[in-house]
Formats: sequence, C-alpha cells, structure tokens
Amino acid sequence: DLKLGAYEYFKHPSTKLLCACWQIGEEVGGKFTPELIESWKLGDVAPQNLVNELERGVIVWAHNAEFEREAINNLTDWGNIEASQLRCTLALAACQSLPLSLAKLGSCLNIERPKDADGKKVMMRMCKPNKEGVHPDHGPEDMQTLVEYCTRDVEAEIDIGNYLHAYSPMQLNAYHETVRINARGIPMDRPLIAACLEARENLRLNADKVITDLTGEGIAMIMSPLKLLIWLTKQGVDIKNTQKATINTLLATKDLDPTVRLVLEQRLIVSSASLKKFDVMDGTSATDGRVRGTIQFHAAFTGRWGGRLIQPQNLPRPVIKDLEKEREDILVQPVADVDTLKSLIRHSIRAPEGKEFICADWANIEGRMLAYLAGEEWKIEAFRDFDNGEGHDLYKLAYAKAFKIDPNDVTDDQRAIGKVQELALGYGGGSGAIEVFAPDKFDESEKQNMKKMYRNANKRIEKFWHDLEYTAVKTVKLKSNKVFTLGKLKFKYALDSLYIMLPSGRCLRYPIAKVVPVMTPWGAEKDVLSYMKNEKGQWLRTETFGGKISENVTQAACACLMMEALPRFDNIIMTVHDEIVCEIDEGTGDLPSFEKEFSIVPEWAEGLPISASGWIGKCYRK
Repeated sequence: DLKLGAYEYFKHPSTKLLCACWQIGEEVGGKFTPELIESWKLGDVAPQNLVNELERGVIVWAHNAEFEREAINNLTDWGNIEASQLRCTLALAACQSLPLSLAKLGSCLNIERPKDADGKKVMMRMCKPNKEGVHPDHGPEDMQTLVEYCTRDVEAEIDIGNYLHAYSPMQLNAYHETVRINARGIPMDRPLIAACLEARENLRLNADKVITDLTGEGIAMIMSPLKLLIWLTKQGVDIKNTQKATINTLLATKDLDPTVRLVLEQRLIVSSASLKKFDVMDGTSATDGRVRGTIQFHAAFTGRWGGRLIQPQNLPRPVIKDLEKEREDILVQPVADVDTLKSLIRHSIRAPEGKEFICADWANIEGRMLAYLAGEEWKIEAFRDFDNGEGHDLYKLAYAKAFKIDPNDVTDDQRAIGKVQELALGYGGGSGAIEVFAPDKFDESEKQNMKKMYRNANKRIEKFWHDLEYTAVKTVKLKSNKVFTLGKLKFKYALDSLYIMLPSGRCLRYPIAKVVPVMTPWGAEKDVLSYMKNEKGQWLRTETFGGKISENVTQAACACLMMEALPRFDNIIMTVHDEIVCEIDEGTGDLPSFEKEFSIVPEWAEGLPISASGWIGKCYRK
C-alpha cells in the first residue's frame, strides 16, 4: 500500500515493475539534450545500455526521483542508484515555489508536452487494485498505453528540468542528505507498538461496553459524528460539531448531564487522532523495524522540511515522567489510559541493540535570526551574553525591556508575559497572535498593551516589517533589472517573480508577483504584494504584508542554517524543526563536541549568535 510510503511499498513481495522509460543524453550549458527515448516492459530482458549508464554513476533526473530510485534499486537488477546521482524536478520546483505535481507544474510553466491525463487513468486501472483487492487483467493494448504514458512523463520532465533554475550547491547537498536520511530510516520499538495497539483496542472495548450500558447503541454511535449529534439533540444538547475543542468546551459546563458527560468522555478517548500514529508506525516498519521516508525536502515555502508518515514534527509531548517503567508495564499487561499511550508515542522511537541516539537542538533560532536580520542589536547582544553564561534569561529581559524595569525584579508571571511577547509578536502579530500562544489568558486591553510595549522595545524589528513591505512592493512595481538592498537582503524582479536573496545566497521566490490595492482594517487603502502560492495542493493567489515577509525570510534563513549543517554529520535519522538526531554506537557519543559542531556559524551569518543543547539516550525525547 502506497499509504505506507514508497520504501515499504517497494519492499513488499507483491510489488512489481510493469514498465520503464528513459532518455540518455548530455547536459550542456544547463540544458539536457536527449537521444531517442527507450522503454522496457515486464518480461523484457534487462536494458543493457541503461544498466551500463547506471553502473558508471550517471546523473539521474526524475520527478520525485527518490521514488524512482527505490523502484530501480528494489525491483530490478539493473544497478544501485546512489543518492548523490539524483536530481529531482519535484524538489527543484519546491525550491522555486512552484506546484509540485507534474501535471500542475507543466500547466503552470506552459510546457510544450504536458502530462498525459488519459494515460494516467489507464495507469491507475493497471496499478491500483479494485474494491475486492484484485488487480484487473490487462492486455497488450493497455501495456502500450502505459508505455506511452510513461514516455510522455519523461518528455514532460525533460522540458521542466530545462526550464527550472539549477540547484545551488547548498540546496543539492541538502537534498541528497535528505534522501540518505529517508533511506536510513528511524528505528522503532515494535514490541512496544504492538502492546500499545492492544491497549488501545482494550480502551475501545471498554468504551463499547460503557456506551452500550448508557445508551444501548454501542461504540458505533460515538464514532459517527452524525449519530452522536442526533443522540445529543435527543438529550437536549445542541452543538455544531463533534470536534475535540467543541466537546471540551461542553465538558467544561458544570451542569452537564452525567450520562452525556460520560458519553462525550468516551468519544474523546476512542477518537484520539494521536493514537492512530501507532497504526502508521506498525505498518511502515513491518519489513525490518525502521520507518523510512519520514521527511520531505523543502516542504514549506521557506525551504524547511516537512514530516511524512509518522510525522516526527508532530508527536505529542509526554505527560508522564518515567516512560521506561510505563513501557515495561504495558509489555507485561497491555492496559493504559489515553495520556499514557500518547506519552509512549515518542518513546516508541528506540535505538536498536548496541545503539543509541545523540541529539542537538538550536536554542530560539528564529528569535536570534529575526534580531540578526533586523539589526536589533540589544537583543543580539543579550543572546551572546546568555550563551556565555553572563546574561539574563531572555524572556525576563524581554519583559524588562518592554516594561522598563530591572530584569532582576521580573517575577515568574511577568516572565511568562515576556515569553508570550517574544513568541507571538515578532512577525507583526497582535491580539490574535497572542491568543494563539496563550488562549484566554489576557483580556483585549492587556493584549494591546503587550503589543505596544513589545514594539516600543523592538524598534528595529518593527521597522524591518515596514521596510520589507515597502521594498517588496517597490521592486515589483518598478519591474526593472535593478537590485534593491535592505540590510542583509537583496530584492529583484525577474521572470514575473519577486526574488529575495538571503544572506546565504539562496533566494526566496514569490511567483507571478503583482501589486494589488487592499483595504486595511482601519479603512485605508494600501498596496501590497500578491503572488501565487502552493496551499494544501492548490496553486492559489495570496496577499502578504511586511510581518509575514519577515517570517518568511527569517524561517528561510534558519532553513539555510540546517541545509549547511546536515552534511557535517553522519548517520542522521531525522531532522525535526531545529534539531537533528543521529544514531551512534552505544557509549561513543561526545555531547559537548556534537553541540559545538551543530553551533558552527557559517561565513554568511557572521555575527549571528547560535547555541545548541542536546542529549544522549536510548529513546527519542523532547
């Protein structure tokens, strides 16, 4: 099943290669000049010319090249494609903020040979089993259509590859390292996962009994949003949906009917989305106990990585301290509550016998990068002092600076306010941003005061938002070849797009950029930057403003730091936000040296204070 990822899919004994198409040629001046296209079908002898090229380490271009590599390496004896041979048009499109699917990318670029939509229907019929799980029979005509479809894809990929800008060395190295990380895989504790699945099933059985006793309808009633809403209406309870937040709000009602309360509590237990991760962990690690393909290169507009399959970027934080004891207990008796099971999700990432993990995580790297790009010198100096063990806690200092008191006099409650200010207000946010980080903690007047005090204390950051917006709009309006400089950033309009060059030399691209008038919340009209953006699989036009652009360039520059860092380390099994995790021989880890290596400042970021802290252990933790 492809839902378990390409790595597990290609290792399954039922998976077979039906056909392959390729073109061999030379790359001259950044353009690929192919020879005649060739093909192979199931039952043919091995294509010797392709085998010869793979053996000599030819560069392999493909769309979603990681997928193609696994197909060749696992399903044929044509040779082994190394990560360093790959050049991926999908990853390259992501680097240039373009649509990722071959069809949408071809349409966006208006290439001469778009993807064959009709051929795709035949491919899906031949490759995807029907509802009974059976692959329909196919004859020579279908196979020929499949080859023609595959041929059309190769032609489209060549056109796309010839159109797109080349990888920068930093991007290409980071892409190759991402492929290696995905292929290496994350080791899982399969006995623990099996025990947690059994414990979850026991929770469901208990819920079934409780619901049957209470309502006579069984667990199916609470698992169906519609049935649950109907039942609640009959009990005199009217809610708009059965989402977790809605149910929690209702449960906070003191005079809620006891039967309704029990039913809703059972609904939250059995519908926990987090616990579905155990199914994914189990299915994706079935072959050898390792989950592969867990990160996507340049998944975000800014260049940051995204999580896939078990999504290590989105694991719940444990609420139980002694997780190893909980592990031992559940292995003996598979019984646990929801909080315990959620806590054991992260703990299920476990190094194999004789191995352990070493991890390092950058400290507040976004806050540091924002201050660095904006030139907020007091804050940069505060980070340096803190790293040297001489300065105040930043959140205390942030509150003290904003409210003009001595940092030594800042209380714990005031520090909490300083923390919310730093996390919520750095990108031009206000009351809404504060509410996201601290729901229902402050009234509107308090939020407005926090915003005002933050901006008073961070004048250069506030100016940075306005300067970014002004420079972006001006650059697009003029549409000239002139390069505009704003501090450590450079702006240029080219190919219908706005490019912002980061300190590393990598560019953020805002495709098909325009300047459009919008009405502000205070009733004034202003010009803003508008561009096309990938949004949940859609290619949509969006508007942006200075605060959001500051978030883009800050997170993009942080992504550059990670792109620089990854190739310096061996045996990385995952990168999660601003941390890396490596698998090492037990007892060989040198944490201070690892942290120091991770804190190296690239030449292009001279003056940026970087600090990292980490841990060594058997199981993944936060």
